Amino acid sequence: ALKALAVDNQKGSGPIKPSANATEAEKYRPLARPLFIYVNAVTAQNNPAMNNFLDFYMQKAPKVVQNVGYIAFDPDDYTKLYRNFHKTKVGTVFGGTSEFNLTLDEVLTKRAEY
Repeated sequence: ALKALAVDNQKGSGPIKPSANATEAEKYRPLARPLFIYVNAVTAQNNPAMNNFLDFYMQKAPKVVQNVGYIAFDPDDYTKLYRNFHKTKVGTVFGGTSEFNLTLDEVLTKRAEY
């Protein structure tokens, strides 16, 4: 049998049970985390079809992810993702290590290293 697991994210609230509200509030971490797509920057710059697809993807993602049972990002986060893509912000904010207790906003505003 499958049993939901309460997770203590060590933020002082004690164990948090999984729910859409806990995930949206970024409290059910590290088990609930954002799902990103990764794009080759050179290909994206030189391929109009890829740019069109990614624009379509980012515009439709909030509704589509909810339709398939995932939880959408906050609208401001989609705006940051869209802006980062069009500014050709490349690299990783993780520096080759795992970081589990970052909020999505912290990930999106961290300086990327290449």
